[in-house]
Amino acid sequence: MSAIDNKQLKAAQAEAATATDTYTHVFKKPFTYEDKTYEQLTLDFGSLTGRDFMAIDREVRECEGRVPIVPVYDTSFLMRMVCRASKEKIDYDTIVAAPFAEFNAIRDKARSFLLRTEM
Repeated sequence: MSAIDNKQLKAAQAEAATATDTYTHVFKKPFTYEDKTYEQLTLDFGSLTGRDFMAIDREVRECEGRVPIVPVYDTSFLMRMVCRASKEKIDYDTIVAAPFAEFNAIRDKARSFLLRTEM
């Protein structure tokens, strides 16, 4: 079996076809981390540049000691991308502390945007 499931890839590509440059995630209930509460997270993926991509790649290398081989399926890469795109300037430690379902929804939007840029 391959590392990337073809069924998941096709579903992600279908969602990517309708992805937009901006996304506002409204938390089901306010999310608090280190005394800061988030009711929503506004992401402007369209504002990211090649410099951001390179900086995220470098962050993964430096912080995790590994190379992000396939960024579109690298959760750490995607969530670091979310941090750079967030209007609220959320940091990595905060976003990875988000509730599981919320985290997955946000990650999937980041993945859809990145997949769309590769189409």
